[in-house]
Parts: sequence; C-alpha cells; structure tokens
Amino acid sequence: MNNSVWNVTSNSNLDTLALSHSTVDFASHGSTAGTFATLNVENLSGNSTFIMRADVVGEGNGV
Repeated sequence: MNNSVWNVTSNSNLDTLALSHSTVDFASHGSTAGTFATLNVENLSGNSTFIMRADVVGEGNGV
C-alpha cells in the first residue's frame, strides 16, 4: 500500500503487508462496543500509521 487508507472492517489474514505512508484504520467501522477486527500478518514492513480503539477500563493496574 502506498499513500492509501485501509478501513479494516472484518478479520483478515495476510502473508505480507508492505506499507508506505499509508493508514490502517481499525476504528473506522463504528464505535459500537465490542466490535473489533483482527489482522494477522506474517511479514509486515514499511512506514505507516495504525489507528486502533482499545477497551482498557478495568484492565491492568495504573493504565
């Protein structure tokens, strides 16, 4: 991916993901609680941004 945006809306499995100045957006498919997607990548390379949501309330200590 080069200068692109990938709105991740469902689970994906990739052998290779080569990124260049792109965005992988896990948060674009809505803000509904419990709606998450999983991305499994064997070989990840490049320079890009990952946007993620996290539900950390009550998890760990001092977070």
